[in-house]
Amino acid sequence: MLKQNSRTFMLIVIALFLCSAPGAFSQSPTPTPTPREARKTFTLQIEVTAGDPPDKIDRAAVRVRSEEDGARFSRETKTNKQGVASVSQVPRGKLVIQVVAKRCDTFGDEYTLTEDNQTIKITLKKWRAP
Repeated sequence: MLKQNSRTFMLIVIALFLCSAPGAFSQSPTPTPTPREARKTFTLQIEVTAGDPPDKIDRAAVRVRSEEDGARFSRETKTNKQGVASVSQVPRGKLVIQVVAKRCDTFGDEYTLTEDNQTIKITLKKWRAP
């Protein structure tokens, strides 16, 4: 009887041990961060104006994208009343910025960002009235 109880007790202890530490016996290694996860990101400010003297452009559509080193990044936003669009979690490196606003030429250019929390100033050309 004592031998039967010992065996049952041992099986219960082993079962509890296995249930409490499932990760300890996992065969998959600890995941390493991919290049995208390891890349440092920051917030980018884009100031959009048009004309001479420059007017701040409200509700301009701003698109920021990057496909550098396989890390795909794409965000779309609009400028506020001060003509500023804010884009968070932007990776360093080459980015394409496109801006579309009413009564202005569409803008698109490539930028290489090397500093954290940069501000880019973009001046659009206004359409001339016929």
